[in-house]
Amino acid sequence: HYTLMTLWGIFGSPLMMGGNMPENDEFTLSLLNNAEYMNMHRTVKNSRMLCRNEENGKGYIIWDGENEDSRFVALFNTDEKPITINTAEKINISVDGSYDIWQKCTVSENNITVQPHGARLLKLNK
Repeated sequence: HYTLMTLWGIFGSPLMMGGNMPENDEFTLSLLNNAEYMNMHRTVKNSRMLCRNEENGKGYIIWDGENEDSRFVALFNTDEKPITINTAEKINISVDGSYDIWQKCTVSENNITVQPHGARLLKLNK
């Protein structure tokens, strides 16, 4: 869920929900009702890939985008094991003090762990 929502959001792609809405579970509803995510999705522009580090389809990809007030960094793990990415080293962006949109917490370092085939979506103030 996080990976698809992060992809659609950072690209500003149309967000369409299929299925029977009354039967959605709490987790799915929490994604669809995340105010920070919905604001980013509506206003993101200038999205671009910053880094792709993969071998045989396994590794990580980093995208960013922005709106008037914030910069967004999306980290995608294409591997089958957790991966830790140091954003200051890999893309020259410090995410220390940024806000993790999915985990709803402040990030306190530049080493970001992303679960297998997962994604992290970070908001940085400009």
